[in-house]
Amino acid sequence: MVKRLIPVILLLFLLVISIGCSSKVTDTPTVPTQPQPTENPEAVVSEVEGGTSAEDGENVVTSTEDDEAVKSAENDEVVFNEVLEKYYDYFRENNQIVVLLDYPYNENGFTDDAMAAFAIMSLENYDYEKGNTMEEYHAITEKYFGRRIENFNNSMSEIIPRTNMVRATGWSFNSSVFMILKSLVDEPDGSKTAEFYTLNISDSVFTNLPQKTAEEMKRDLLSGNFSVYGEPFITRLKFEEKTDENGNMYLKYLELKILDEKVDKMVPYGSE
Repeated sequence: MVKRLIPVILLLFLLVISIGCSSKVTDTPTVPTQPQPTENPEAVVSEVEGGTSAEDGENVVTSTEDDEAVKSAENDEVVFNEVLEKYYDYFRENNQIVVLLDYPYNENGFTDDAMAAFAIMSLENYDYEKGNTMEEYHAITEKYFGRRIENFNNSMSEIIPRTNMVRATGWSFNSSVFMILKSLVDEPDGSKTAEFYTLNISDSVFTNLPQKTAEEMKRDLLSGNFSVYGEPFITRLKFEEKTDENGNMYLKYLELKILDEKVDKMVPYGSE
């Protein structure tokens, strides 16, 4: 009986030892895995913080920064010579010079025809039916030419019968003038002599030109690209820069001559 119990006792003893060992293993706490530091912790930049990320120390541009670069390139404006741009803008805003190209300066100065037409295009309150006073005309021609109109009955203006009022004879200039500065010289008397590449483009021509905005056309011409707009001619203009009562610059015209010079290449002022 005792002999039969010995094996049973040994079996129970071994079972108790086995359970005790198993309990010790399961009670042992596990060690959490620690994150491995990068070689350059500061190189990791979130997209929110800087728009960039880094991998193995190398900067990688994200799509956010790439989009901004594209937008920047699209919005970049071409910067031109300040003097070149100043005169281009002036003549676009003061396109009355078109009449001086048709009636240029001669040995007697600017003609009454040219000054009358210039004044008509400059009058803010021009009235064909009732006309405008001679003094209104004189105020403009004295400002821009330093002299008065002597004969109002000319090819461009007339005195309305039985009045002293003046109006146009009936004409129009259906074109736009673009003046691109070529050279500029300061004269000893304080005046300036400039040469301009000049394009006098008929309104009808614009219908056949590529569709461009005013800024695109300006960028073309100030870059010397004139081929699609026609062939320019050279205008030599002597003038004085003045400032009106509102602080705005204007030009007082002294002489104008159209040069007989063929233009194969346009090199705008300051682009050399």
